[in-house]
Amino acid sequence: MKKISRAFLAAGLAAITVLSVGCGKKKSAEESSKIQLPVSDFTKTEHTEISLSVKPETVRASGMTISITNNTSGDISYGTDFLVEQLFGDTWYETAFNSMSLSMSVTLKPKETTEQQISFDNLLDPGKYRIIKTFDIAGEEIGFDSEFEILSE
Repeated sequence: MKKISRAFLAAGLAAITVLSVGCGKKKSAEESSKIQLPVSDFTKTEHTEISLSVKPETVRASGMTISITNNTSGDISYGTDFLVEQLFGDTWYETAFNSMSLSMSVTLKPKETTEQQISFDNLLDPGKYRIIKTFDIAGEEIGFDSEFEILSE
């Protein structure tokens, strides 16, 4: 009889443990994604002579157009590569999507503006993002960002 009671007690404790774990607070999709992404280490620059902006009317889940203006007195150079980060709450997180392959070097003369077409290999989910590009200004590499939002369609 004691063996049966112990078996029922053990089974009851196992069931309570499973139920209490299963009934715990579920994480939202945002929290689950956030946990899997590394926190960004990008620091905004105070440099104001370069302008990087997203053309809002071109933003799609599949890509967009950015505008780059060189307001310095010398040439700047940059690659066609870029990083994309997503905002969750008050924190920026690196995404799995970063274009770092086959980057070509581009030179932009003083007081010139150019545009770059950006394509995302994978469609971005609705949310707030930023694109980050690095520029060589007089031998110093400086990163710039521009925020954009992907809306639900």
